[in-house]
Amino acid sequence: GRGIAANEYTAICVDESGTARAFGDYPEYEEDMVYFLQINCPEPFGPEICAPGQALHWLRDEQAVKVYRAPATPEGEHTFTLTDFLSGQGGFWEDWYVDQGQLWKLANATPPDCASVATHSPKPAGLPVRIAPNPCTDVLFVQIEQEGVFELTILHSSGVVAERHILRAGKTLSTAALPTGLYWLQVTDGQTRWVGHFVRI
Repeated sequence: GRGIAANEYTAICVDESGTARAFGDYPEYEEDMVYFLQINCPEPFGPEICAPGQALHWLRDEQAVKVYRAPATPEGEHTFTLTDFLSGQGGFWEDWYVDQGQLWKLANATPPDCASVATHSPKPAGLPVRIAPNPCTDVLFVQIEQEGVFELTILHSSGVVAERHILRAGKTLSTAALPTGLYWLQVTDGQTRWVGHFVRI
């Protein structure tokens, strides 16, 4: 999951290339900041505790959420690239996490490294499935070393279904319409299933 936020009296403008600019009155007002947030990639990445009546506990090595924080200036010279959600100019990375309901922010953080997560291919479970390339750009090849018809589901890292497909043993999927990020892939024949992940860059 990803998010964009801005403090009061600031604005975020996005051009046709996907570059976001932060406008405000920094440094006259030091609180004029904008934020580009994304869940960190290493699994498991969800909260350790998220239940009714209990304080949220979401540490994940104190790197639960990767945040690019950009000062919002009158000229809007500080930018962030939404097409890769990684490249920025003039801002800095922070790690955010929640410890027993209290939000903590750590400066001098590193950008998320989703590509390295994708190099660890999951072991097949139930169905012999191979996917390549990983990370992918516009095309993902799904190879199933078993005859039959299969249902394939692509889910965002948040768990929301992005696409569903019916396929046979081998199929090339177009991923051009998917935003960049980490995705779960589920393949099933109705009785057994395989679950893995890939990164769209």
